[in-house]
Amino acid sequence: MTTDAALLEPPPAEAVERQTAAPTVLTVDDEPSVLSALRRVFRAQGITTLQATNAAEGLALLKAHRVDLVISDMRMPEMDGARFLELVKNHDESIARILLTGYADMSSTIAAINQGAIHRYIAKPWDDQDLVLVVREALTRRNLEMQNAELTALTKRQNQQLHEANLTLESRVAARTSELQQINGMLDAAYEDLDNTFVLAVNVFSSLMEMRGGHSGHARRVADLSKETAKRLGLTERDVRDVYLAALVHDIGTIGFPDTMLEK
Repeated sequence: MTTDAALLEPPPAEAVERQTAAPTVLTVDDEPSVLSALRRVFRAQGITTLQATNAAEGLALLKAHRVDLVISDMRMPEMDGARFLELVKNHDESIARILLTGYADMSSTIAAINQGAIHRYIAKPWDDQDLVLVVREALTRRNLEMQNAELTALTKRQNQQLHEANLTLESRVAARTSELQQINGMLDAAYEDLDNTFVLAVNVFSSLMEMRGGHSGHARRVADLSKETAKRLGLTERDVRDVYLAALVHDIGTIGFPDTMLEK
């Protein structure tokens, strides 16, 4: 006899048939007459049926076919319907599970519902319309649950992709910010060097003018007085600096004078 563990091994991918048209219902019962009656009911509804006379055959069919719903009789040899549907649940929890039972098996049916998470049970003898209604409702619920699972998985993937995109964007923004900070630092250093060069050039030019005029220190004294005056007038630090630099070259107009004029 085949063990439960062996029966529960997942089927190879190449053995699973993909069916996208009519739903497939697996019926398991040790009475051929019951299987024939179920086949007639579902054939009229356009539902494909697979049939087995015991639990081992039913699990073998599950491994070879895609099944949407399983209907199993409660009383079967070797393995009852409750245990069989529990194995079906372990094989694929998304498959809807319905138990056929007699009134004498009600206590066992309740236990099966609790242990095997059976969706519904149908008492023998059944009404064909009620059976079809129960099966349709179970298939509709299964489709909704599968769609919900697919949407949940899709949402999870999209959230993960969005999270990864955000991380990439944050990394790029951080890299760009660091690059801009480096550029700004280089510009600040270049501006500081340029400003220092400008101040040095003004001081050198002022000294050259004093050497020509023979008034050493004159431009510096005027610049210091002008700077102090600008401070007392409440000018900004930048304006005070400009006044000081302008005062250093206040005699710039004498550059065009001949030496004889400067000596008078």
